[in-house]
Amino acid sequence: MSLRRLLVSTAILTASAALAPSAGAATAGAAQDAAAARLDCTVASPGGCVPGRTITRRNRRFLCDRPLGRWGRLPLKVVLNFSRGRRFGQNAVDLTTGCAGDGNPSTIDLILLVRGNGRTYGPGVDAVKVRHRAGYNRGIQITGRADCGPRYSPAMHQDGVQLQGGRNITFVNFRVGRYNRGRSTCQGAGGAFFYSGANGNRPRNIDVVRGRFIACNRSLLAGLGSGSVRGARFRSGRTDGSDPRCSGFAGAPPCDVRANVSIRNLTCQRWNPRRNRWVSDRPR
Repeated sequence: MSLRRLLVSTAILTASAALAPSAGAATAGAAQDAAAARLDCTVASPGGCVPGRTITRRNRRFLCDRPLGRWGRLPLKVVLNFSRGRRFGQNAVDLTTGCAGDGNPSTIDLILLVRGNGRTYGPGVDAVKVRHRAGYNRGIQITGRADCGPRYSPAMHQDGVQLQGGRNITFVNFRVGRYNRGRSTCQGAGGAFFYSGANGNRPRNIDVVRGRFIACNRSLLAGLGSGSVRGARFRSGRTDGSDPRCSGFAGAPPCDVRANVSIRNLTCQRWNPRRNRWVSDRPR
């Protein structure tokens, strides 16, 4: 090979090596992309959430009794679908002892989509239940929406989110029911969002940040526990037949706060059948 050809070949190889990304660089780039996506999925701004993994189920509940990271990179998205005409007699989402996020209170750990229309499909008991020591280890930050289906039995008390324990859990921009349309999917026996504390399992430091909630009976009931509710909207009491889902139920104040739960900038509205519209109702 002539000296000229040798020099040209060397130059080409050198340029190719310089342009080709290393395996380490590619790995670092992927990590940076994942980190950037995570920064777009925060309590302050959850609109850009891109799930690290999505779990989709039909006619099955989601039980979380272990760190959410066990299912894959966070945030984890859980989509629960239900067959029309098939009654589902369980809580759709059950967060209990052992369930926890990544320990960062600023980022979203769990995205929920529980599908129901209140009449022909969806969970017949609570759409989301928080129990016992959920969140105790590292907290959980949750966004998304959860809707109910037809009640499993006439005696069944049905809520959107019911808290029977849990600690350091935040619901961010969460939705229950069709707030903008003024239609409920859940009975709201305790509430669309219910600090229950039943059987001595008091929820501790459970926060609601923004979000829209509507149920037939109650929307927000803070019976026992602690936490805060800020910037959220609540509606209840449309039981005059104009919302078919709520016929036969008893209406109650939309915002009933009895526990050590602080509130700020709430919108609370109750249905006025004489005026055929939602009217403001101060928190009780």
